[in-house]
Amino acid sequence: MTNTATLLERTPTLPANGKGSSREHTCVVNIGLYSLAEAFSKLDLKAYSHFPSLPPDHLKKILQDPQAAVQDWYSTVGLNEILKLVSEHAYICDGWVALLPFLNRSALEEIELQARAASIQIKFVSTSRSVDETVKSELQHWVIHDLERQSELSFDERCRLEDDLRIRAIQHQCLVKYLCSLGLVKLLPLSNSIQD
Repeated sequence: MTNTATLLERTPTLPANGKGSSREHTCVVNIGLYSLAEAFSKLDLKAYSHFPSLPPDHLKKILQDPQAAVQDWYSTVGLNEILKLVSEHAYICDGWVALLPFLNRSALEEIELQARAASIQIKFVSTSRSVDETVKSELQHWVIHDLERQSELSFDERCRLEDDLRIRAIQHQCLVKYLCSLGLVKLLPLSNSIQD
């Protein structure tokens, strides 16, 4: 089983800012729902960790229909954004990339193919925790970033938030397992006792 330290040992050394000095490099992309930004920071490695500001309807769609949300993003600006990110960073651990498992398999293969054509090797990894721990972490994220208000959830939608996050976490986990079985993603199991 691959762990974070082993994966980082296999990744070419890049400057501390996480950007390569040449166009040819490897980029580790975490498509898991738990960010590795803090782990990279403790290793003095700079990782791209940013989730863009989005209109309320997009935030709501990410919660309630993540497959449609990520497909809309990918088919408009997503592919170009991903290719730009992997060309500029060695480690990407947050943002839209966590939703990439909701794309179809051919989209991930297209990302890898186009990156390879630009002399970039992508290593897709996914952090993994229990569904309960993932939901707890996601709820904290929603509270810390005031996403209930930003997404303009109705009272009923707020009452269903935990259930919607649980459904999304279960779907994500199943999709990641499928992608792992195809050899497209390496799983990075994390302790369920991580403090958020």
